[in-house]
Amino acid sequence: MSTATMSMPAVVGFIQESADANDLDTVIEAVKARRKLLQDQAAAEVREGLDVTLYNLSRSTSMVCAARSRASNGSAASAPPW
Repeated sequence: MSTATMSMPAVVGFIQESADANDLDTVIEAVKARRKLLQDQAAAEVREGLDVTLYNLSRSTSMVCAARSRASNGSAASAPPW
């Protein structure tokens, strides 16, 4: 199986001008899979003490929070204030 490389303008042009419903479904599923992979990779990088930005929250479009450190006695960190 060969892999062809297309430029972003070529891909967008194909979608805008030539893609049928099946092509669009294929593109949508590929985008969802890629987005999931990137989210999983980003989640794997989160460590205690790291500042993170949360997106797609029901109450807010984004929120910045600092990951809480574990209490000195080793118990779980307190729950976030939201």
